[in-house]
Amino acid sequence: MRMPVKVFGGRWERIGQLEQGGQGVIYLVKDLRDPQGGTAALKRLKNIQRLDRFSKEIRALKGLDAPDIVRILDENPEPPEPYLVMEYCSHGNLEKRALQQWKRKPLESISRILCIFERICAAVGKAHKAGITHRDLKPANILFRDDSDSPVVADFGLCYLDDDDSRLTICEEAVGPRWYMAPELESGRAKNVNPRSDVYSLGKLLYWMLSPGNVFSREVHREQEWNLIGLLNEPALEHVNVLLDRMIVVDPAKRYSDASEVAVAGAETNRLIKGGFRVISTKIQQRCTYCGIGYYKPVPDPYNFGIQTNYAGAKWRIVACNHCGHVQLFRLDLAEDSNVWDRDTD
Repeated sequence: MRMPVKVFGGRWERIGQLEQGGQGVIYLVKDLRDPQGGTAALKRLKNIQRLDRFSKEIRALKGLDAPDIVRILDENPEPPEPYLVMEYCSHGNLEKRALQQWKRKPLESISRILCIFERICAAVGKAHKAGITHRDLKPANILFRDDSDSPVVADFGLCYLDDDDSRLTICEEAVGPRWYMAPELESGRAKNVNPRSDVYSLGKLLYWMLSPGNVFSREVHREQEWNLIGLLNEPALEHVNVLLDRMIVVDPAKRYSDASEVAVAGAETNRLIKGGFRVISTKIQQRCTYCGIGYYKPVPDPYNFGIQTNYAGAKWRIVACNHCGHVQLFRLDLAEDSNVWDRDTD
């Protein structure tokens, strides 16, 4: 059945439909003022009762002029036909792109995924710096303009602006996607929303990107069934677990303060993984760097090596290869964080 022609604002001609939700419809449109200008995405609000939220989305996007955040081209926040026109990212969203990649072969590289994640965090960090909390971070809202690994953050329909004291979410309505939502936002609790809520969602997003495609309702990334190390058979993912420990956690105070801080931590995590640096843990099998066959095991009695553990306050940790006997020695009392190994025994 042929779609009837409709023009928004005397300018944007509808040529197809992209998505439809409970509150809005997104159409593929072309600009009658610029026939050679390609296509765009027009979001039409269906429920006029949500006009305040829609106006907030427009306001947020107009204040974010960044290449990694979806660009706004035109808007009309007034009834009876409020709409928002954005660039059309023709290469789909992260969900569709990743699932297609997984069907062909496993995720190509942990490092590549971390690079994409770092760019996502940098984009969200710009919103945080502008006083905007996204509140709806999920794979479907990360878009791509082309085949490159440069993501575009979209859909600020649930965003919160620091300079606006109003909370536009009905009290029983969940704020954000179920699987990615921070605990403090469940059941419509939006009183204490801040960038740390987005940090939680970004942690879930990273886990989804690496797992691949797994989601969970709560903070279980360390449990055996969900641990990335076992899922991908890659001990180096303990570096990612350390990153997630400060993201997927119930207490907001224990999370990174905003997405920019996550971007920095993500880049450091990527450096550690690409460089082949080991995680500080005796719970994870670590292959010997000398023979490449055996694995390091803790040595419970340092006296076997003629070491006096109580000499001048020295605190030793020793591991030895179970194949060739290669030994690694650590003086914990010389480390800035002398408890770095003790956490491994918790």
